[in-house]
Amino acid sequence: MRPEGSAVPWFHMRFAERPGQGQRLMTWAMAWHPGYLGDWHGDPGLVGEALTRRQYLARHHRSDLMLSDVVGMTLALPEEEAGSLRRELEAIGFSLDEREQGWVAERPSLEFRVRIVAGKPATLSALHFRVAPSEDRVLEISDLSSLTFDNGSATWSFFSG
Repeated sequence: MRPEGSAVPWFHMRFAERPGQGQRLMTWAMAWHPGYLGDWHGDPGLVGEALTRRQYLARHHRSDLMLSDVVGMTLALPEEEAGSLRRELEAIGFSLDEREQGWVAERPSLEFRVRIVAGKPATLSALHFRVAPSEDRVLEISDLSSLTFDNGSATWSFFSG
């Protein structure tokens, strides 16, 4: 049991080092601290367990919320940054498919869509979500963003100004 008022270690994190100047994309990996759930919930039986994403979500997921999970993102990247990300994703087991203007990296339940751009900075073009079933619709969030719901999925798109 942790002392009252003490911090609960949450996760370990490692950043990928990238050579080169001006890269805006930063990737990192995390693993929950083995004692996080036990310390946070005061359950000594959980301390020391390896904590998977599924276990974490089972404890924290609320079925009454619309958003279920993030399942992907679409990025526009200069060639050097796209190459760095590609190598990182391949190293952790993503399968890659070439596309006309870039590539797609996939693992079960997670997808990165990358479009190669020349002479432009790295940008996040869209986030893709699994959501509770709802009517198909498009919400204009601002002049630069919209949220599209379609058959249990949603895409939050970002537009250049």
